[in-house]
Amino acid sequence: MSNERSVAEVSGEVIREDELASRARFSGAQWRRLMLAIQGITPSRLIQFALVIGAIYGISLIVQASFGALIPFFFGALLAYLFLPLVDRVEQVGTPRWAAILLVFSLALLAVALFISFIIPPVLDQFNSLLRALPNTEKVERWMAQIQVLIATLPPEAQTFIYDGLNQALETLRTNLATYVRNVFTFLTTSLFGLLNTLGFLLGFFIIPFWLFYVLKDAQHGQRSLNNSLPSWIRGDFWAMLRIIDKVFSSYIRAQLLLGLIIGICTFVGLSLLQLFGVEGIQYTLLLAVWAGITELIPFVGPVLGAIPALLIASAVSWQSVLAVLLLYIIIQQLEGNVLVPKVTGDSLRIHPAILMVLLIVMSQFGFIWIVLAGPIAATARDLFLYIYGRFDEPPRPAGMLPDERISMPTKPSVSEAEGERAATVKKREA
Repeated sequence: MSNERSVAEVSGEVIREDELASRARFSGAQWRRLMLAIQGITPSRLIQFALVIGAIYGISLIVQASFGALIPFFFGALLAYLFLPLVDRVEQVGTPRWAAILLVFSLALLAVALFISFIIPPVLDQFNSLLRALPNTEKVERWMAQIQVLIATLPPEAQTFIYDGLNQALETLRTNLATYVRNVFTFLTTSLFGLLNTLGFLLGFFIIPFWLFYVLKDAQHGQRSLNNSLPSWIRGDFWAMLRIIDKVFSSYIRAQLLLGLIIGICTFVGLSLLQLFGVEGIQYTLLLAVWAGITELIPFVGPVLGAIPALLIASAVSWQSVLAVLLLYIIIQQLEGNVLVPKVTGDSLRIHPAILMVLLIVMSQFGFIWIVLAGPIAATARDLFLYIYGRFDEPPRPAGMLPDERISMPTKPSVSEAEGERAATVKKREA
């Protein structure tokens, strides 16, 4: 037994040494290939690379200097990104592309006109009514008197602690609120006047419909031109990375917009039914529905944020109203989680909720739009990392193949197919 074990151990060591030697030979060949590639760089190639880097740097400086004037084009690029699949589908039916673009434009303008005519005015009216219904100074003083009577029943040490804490909190809130309002007002006024006084900004909004038309009309030609201008060694990787970005953002953004619309409609219908059935305290149904649709864009915490205003309004009436509103939002949330999300979005992000919540907190420091885009940004960064990592694997992943795609192996022909090919070959030889 000892002799057999020693032979096995020796054979295992020999196999490991052979494997290490094979890896060393492969690594040496790769390093030699890299050195030959570096030595093969000609001065003309180096100059071309420097020109490309300089052009990218110059374009970035121009964009940074004229960012305000380019805002309409950023907005137009977003519209082109959203309209392009619709235009392609209409064109596939047999409609000329220019007619498909005009049809999509007309539908979009009709939707905007209906939204401005039938949604914006009542939402503003309900918002003004909500502001007028907020407690005035007399109500706040009565509440403060009731709170003081309640605090007076506590021990002196507790009273001192509570009063000190309230005074400090009110002073901090007053200072921060004044600073925040002043900064926001200054930012909005300077930004608005700065943009409106920019001739490029006004011209941009004037020409953006024509620019958008030509972008949608020549999208396929632009893709072919860009593909021909790219070096052959980078084409596969370039289009693969664009496919990764488009795959994540297109599916997620369109799905979230559709979810927001559906949740807003469900909230409006549900609150209207509660109001119809005589539940007290159900007001501002359209305003709350719009708020629920907007907060639906925020992953996971959006439904909670959408329910808070309705619960606060109902709490001013009775606990029965709070219970009815809470039950309604729970039903909508269950409908969203169990029916709408699997059907509309599926598992497009593939990010654990715990990780996504941390990302939401991190992105919240940069503004609301970054909260909405936290999920697709993280998913895109992950997929790009996996693709680049696979390209440097051993053996490397083929250029243009995404991480979730597999190499299609050629299928073995069946017996009948082989006989048919053999018969065709015989006929050709006889002919």
